[in-house]
Amino acid sequence: MISIAIASCRDIRLLRETLDTVLPQALLAGARVTVARPNHLREASSDAEFDEWGCRVVWCAPDSSIPQLRGAALSASTGDWVALTEDNCVAAPGWLGHLRAGASSAVQVVGGSMGNARPGRAIDAGAAYAEYGFFGPDRAGGGGRAPLVTGATVMYHRSVVEQVSDWAVAGDWEDVIHGRLCQADVRFAVLPDAMMLQNLEYRLGDFCMDRYQHGRDYARVRARDASLGMRVRFIAATPVLPVVLAWRIWRSAGRATPAQFARALPWTVTFLSAWAAGEAVGYLTAGREHG
Repeated sequence: MISIAIASCRDIRLLRETLDTVLPQALLAGARVTVARPNHLREASSDAEFDEWGCRVVWCAPDSSIPQLRGAALSASTGDWVALTEDNCVAAPGWLGHLRAGASSAVQVVGGSMGNARPGRAIDAGAAYAEYGFFGPDRAGGGGRAPLVTGATVMYHRSVVEQVSDWAVAGDWEDVIHGRLCQADVRFAVLPDAMMLQNLEYRLGDFCMDRYQHGRDYARVRARDASLGMRVRFIAATPVLPVVLAWRIWRSAGRATPAQFARALPWTVTFLSAWAAGEAVGYLTAGREHG
């Protein structure tokens, strides 16, 4: 039995678009869908509306982060496998079926890939590449580390759901969670055809700040156990990060859509630069915290 968990913190219109693509696939698979939303959004939708959609809704604290919403949705889901996504995505045809094809006794985590549902505006494409381009269908393997698997398209076996949920509720993002699972010898599979499509419109300032904050938080976690010398090397590398990351995105997602990638590249590099600035500040902050 499979369940689907959706973290939802945005406009109800976006969630409806997610459900329009997920629910038919859930129906075919006999999967129950659970949505976790902050309770300050309760006025925008009612429990009865979710019942009509065939979903269960879990109302969370108004300041719940995306990881915390993921954790709440996972915790409330039943089934031997739980697929996880978010309300900023729409499912490509066959998304759930491809994830199910990867479910076996040999693995406990099945990851998919990301694409872009809004290629019309260059800024939206650039943001999609900057946020999810690393999870494109042509990405390389993990090289002995945790594979690149995003929380926007992933499925967990029941044996790890509780632990993943607990970490997420504590505020951990998927890169931290999957790293821990990999260290615990949890086995991963990545199926590029299990694709979710980013479905957002972006504003320059808002998304630059989003990337900055994520870069800073990433650096703080990465620097926790790093020596002063290692943090200095991390800081020294941040100026070249936008170029290095853009190259990785090209290899993972850009080669499949070269014209779109080229048109979006100035925006992609802008957002990657905001991330790099956040990383630099995060390493500096970690240095002060560690004395």
